[in-house]
Amino acid sequence: MDSGRLFKHILLTVLFLAPAVFLLQLLGDLSAMPSVDYWTAADQLLHDDGLHLSSFFSYFIRLNEHVIPVTGLIYAFNIVLTGGSNLGLIVVAFIASFFSVVFLYRLLPEKFRDHYFLSLACGLCISLFIFSCAPYPVWYEGFSGVHWQVATFFIVLSLFWFHDFAEHNKLLALIFSLLSATLACLTYSSAYVLWPVLFCLAILYRFSLKNIFLILLSMTPVILFGVYFAYYFGFEVEAHPVHNPHPLTTEPKVVLEYFLTYMGAYFFNFKYYFTKYTTGPVIVAIIGLSLFVILSLLSIIRNHRSQFPWIGLAGIALGNGILTVLIRGGFGTGMMIAPRFKCITALFWLSLFVLFFSTCLPLLKNKSFRTAVFTFLLLVTGVGHTYFIFKTYRAEIRKRSLEMRVRDTAALSFQLGTLDQKIFETSVTRNVPQMNGLRSRLIGAGHVPFRDQDRICPEKQFPTEKGEPSKSDALRLQKGKKVIDGLRITSPESEALAPFTTLCIYAENRSLLGRLGTRNLFRAVRSKKERFSGYLRTQSDASGPLSVYGISGESCNDPPELLAHISLADGGSSGSKWSTLLGWAKKER
Repeated sequence: MDSGRLFKHILLTVLFLAPAVFLLQLLGDLSAMPSVDYWTAADQLLHDDGLHLSSFFSYFIRLNEHVIPVTGLIYAFNIVLTGGSNLGLIVVAFIASFFSVVFLYRLLPEKFRDHYFLSLACGLCISLFIFSCAPYPVWYEGFSGVHWQVATFFIVLSLFWFHDFAEHNKLLALIFSLLSATLACLTYSSAYVLWPVLFCLAILYRFSLKNIFLILLSMTPVILFGVYFAYYFGFEVEAHPVHNPHPLTTEPKVVLEYFLTYMGAYFFNFKYYFTKYTTGPVIVAIIGLSLFVILSLLSIIRNHRSQFPWIGLAGIALGNGILTVLIRGGFGTGMMIAPRFKCITALFWLSLFVLFFSTCLPLLKNKSFRTAVFTFLLLVTGVGHTYFIFKTYRAEIRKRSLEMRVRDTAALSFQLGTLDQKIFETSVTRNVPQMNGLRSRLIGAGHVPFRDQDRICPEKQFPTEKGEPSKSDALRLQKGKKVIDGLRITSPESEALAPFTTLCIYAENRSLLGRLGTRNLFRAVRSKKERFSGYLRTQSDASGPLSVYGISGESCNDPPELLAHISLADGGSSGSKWSTLLGWAKKER
């Protein structure tokens, strides 16, 4: 490889990664604590004796109508490597998205990739669509990111190999394509529509009957998994939500409206999740679909085979729109504008973007002028799209970033056994009984939020001698709202406490009763002067004074420093005034 090509590949890699870095910067705070549907999967993966990694069928987890063994495998290895951290799943989602960008770039027509600056502009634009901030919950929730982005990667990979087979007639490429399609279906049900799309593409490519038969034969496993959709639609009552009507009971007019809303909602952010005002998305969808039909017909009539994969990619988005209307339509219009679905509709608008420029590129005959004009238009359209999406979703992203802090608070309360139920149900899961049932298995597996407990408050590094408190005068812990079996506690900012990032509270028997972090976690008592906030467990057999230790940084290389002794002489009971105890500050109501 010559130096010029090497430099181009390096530059392309930088352009592929730039939107991902921008998105990470935009997301702000991320929490290691997973949420919502992840815990249903963890409930199926974790057993009393830990993970059963050697059992193939243990990965066949089910979430609603989704049967997702590939996702279950990713969850299991994430538990082994990171203790089930949400951050580990987010990394997987970003890696899958990056490789989606790489293979989508390889699918570009050669007339784009042959021009130096035009190819760079196209690579950047593809990355801007894939790393769009429109489906922001997918990037915050690692489990959702794995569902959508890993499935999207396998979809793109399948289309890439399918096109390669069509162009070079290599049977191995067809096998790779069908294998990738199967893996996509086992990752998330958004890939089920890939099979009819491949069948339609086989007709467009004018495959032989032998190859078409092979594709139909490969659809058999998907048909078997489709039985779960039959369960969802009423054959098994428990699997069918009462408030989600059978698709045949929905009026065609409503189905069409929901479908258009789904396709056009990518460019809109609704302040209220459930809304009836969807005129904007419907109009945008009609324009986009009309343009797509025209461009697709032109590509088919002219037999522009390089554009067929992009027609297929758009078809996958359209098929998902139809499935979403049929399966989720009972939840109303609000479900059609759910942000997580926008990572699929982004594929439609990206495909339309490529089809439009592919069709218009040959219209200008002068090669240099054509390259300059289309490079400029690509950059303006791609960057302009990103700026518009950023402006549209910036407020929601900022709100979600603040919610991540609340989730860390909820994780801490669950870890200490002082469940702050309101915060926990809002930010982690409403299924508290499920989490209580999982608690012993999470501890046994070293799962978040129990994975870092020993690292952050390491008992083995405690001084052998009790010693004297070093900062009794500086430490003032203030009692807050009562929670289950405990209290919220905060500490005002103090220069003497500046070196510490964590405060751990231990009983005389060295059992951990409380922990405070430097992040300002409680929105209800938020103040610029607060530095530490956390929880203290009051329902305990511990007696005598409690010891507060300070931890510097996250490495825990230095032994903890004894800061103060405190007392729970009043048992943590609530009242109009807290008495001044050792280390406690007054709180007037």
